[in-house]
This record gives sequence, C-alpha cells and structure tokens, in this order.
Amino acid sequence: MLQHRAARGVPESAAGCRAQGVTWQLTGGVVKNIIPAIASTNAIVAAACTLEALKLITMCSSGLNNYLMCAARASART
Repeated sequence: MLQHRAARGVPESAAGCRAQGVTWQLTGGVVKNIIPAIASTNAIVAAACTLEALKLITMCSSGLNNYLMCAARASART
C-alpha cells in the first residue's frame, strides 16, 4: 500500500529530474529497502537513549560522555 502511494508521483518527479527508466518496480525496491533501514535506525537510537537513561538513574557510569557509531550489519561501537 505504501509503495502505491510512493509510486503515484514517480513519473512526474522523474520527468522533472530528467531521469529515464524509473518504473514502479524500481520505486518499490527502493521503498522496501528504506523502510527497514528507518526502523532499525530508530531501534538503535532508542537503545542508546535507554542505556544513557539507565546510566543516569543508577549512576553506574558517566552519562553522555561518549559516542555511538553504527556500521550497518557489522557492529555498533561506543
């Protein structure tokens, strides 16, 4: 259903950008890749926020004095 909504304006947008060969199938493939990426990014950010809240509540570590680097499927480093 979301793919159909996203694909509605694709021909006009592609013509405006002078892009050729844009089809509903290509648009669907992009949408299928973007939505899981957004969901997994939200999960990573929520986990990081939860960890920082836990550190602040329990005072087991200094809070917010670090960084989080997520390297896609490979790893998450702090």
